[in-house]
Formats: sequence, C-alpha cells, structure tokens
Amino acid sequence: MDVIFKIILIAIISMIILGIIKEHIPEYTIVVVIAVITLIIIVILPAIGDFIEVAERMFGKAESHTLIWPVLKVLAISTVMKILSDMCVDSGERSIGHIVEIVGVVCALTVVVPLVMSLVESAGRLI
Repeated sequence: MDVIFKIILIAIISMIILGIIKEHIPEYTIVVVIAVITLIIIVILPAIGDFIEVAERMFGKAESHTLIWPVLKVLAISTVMKILSDMCVDSGERSIGHIVEIVGVVCALTVVVPLVMSLVESAGRLI
C-alpha cells in the first residue's frame, strides 16, 4: 500500500513539473517522462522482487515452471512495450510508436512459441 502512495505522489509532482516545463521548454518533456518512469520502476522493484519470489515458491515444480514463466514474460514485454509506444505517440512520433508495438508483439510471440509447440505435441500424443 505504501508503494501506491509513493507512485501517486510521484505522478502528482511529475504532472506539476511537466506543466511548468511544457510552457517554457517543451523539448525536455520526454526527458522528464523517462525520468519519472525510471523513478516509478525503482520504487516498484522491491514489490516485483517479492512477486517473483512468491511465484517461484508457488510454481517451483518443473511442469508449472515451464508453463507460467512464459506467460509472465509476455506480460512484462507487453507492459514495457505499451509504455514505450505511448511515450513515442505522446512525443509526436506515432510511426515509431506503432513499430515499437509491432516489435513487442513479435517478441511476445517468440516467447510463447515453445509453449505452443509443447501444447501441440501434447495434443498430438493424446490423439
């Protein structure tokens, strides 16, 4: 719960700073956005570490480990790529933002392909 309050405080302060910077030096807004995102990631790193530790305890078995980690990787990839894409679109570079989204989809598919192949092999053995 403490992390949520920190993120809310960071967001409020960053909105004020961005409002001031947009009026005087609009070119630096993307730098402030990247700094804010980095700060938020630093704040939530302990929570992510705790989540990974709990996930490893819950899914420590070999079968569930091979099934759950690709899903978590796809979730992380899609989140990061969505943030990057939105940053590009907000800074006026829509084409780069769309390319980042496409690259994120391709990366997510490459993570899931082994899982899909094992699913197809399992289905083939059942038939």
